[in-house]
Order: sequence, then structure tokens, then C-alpha cells
Amino acid sequence: MSKNNFKNVYMNLSRADKKHIKLRNQIVTECNISTPIFYNWTKGITPVPHWAKPIISKILGISESELFSEN
Repeated sequence: MSKNNFKNVYMNLSRADKKHIKLRNQIVTECNISTPIFYNWTKGITPVPHWAKPIISKILGISESELFSEN
């Protein structure tokens, strides 16, 4: 997996049915963050905090190790 697989997963979500917006909003709500912070995480500007990783993993249905690998 790439270093920022979270971004890759998010960018590959369906745009046709706006699934990316639904999942973004769910992550923003459940992590209690702003939308700009979400985008900072996906762009790698700021790291995703450890407490948010299990929340994002559960929402996306992908293991933390796949989403946030350091390789």
C-alpha cells in the first residue's frame, strides 16, 4: 500500500452517486472535525491522529493497516 492510501481510497469513491460526500460528512461528524481538517488529513498536510484511525477505518470498511500504512 502507498503511504497515503486514505487519500487514494477517498479519491476513488464514486462521484456519480456522491458517495464521497456522504462518507466525508460521516467522517467529519463522527470525528467531530471541520471539513478543512478532513482535507488536510487526506492531502497529508497534517497526520490523521491515532484516535481517528479506527473511526475512519470502520466507516470506510478497510483495515487501519491498509489505510494508514507507513510504507
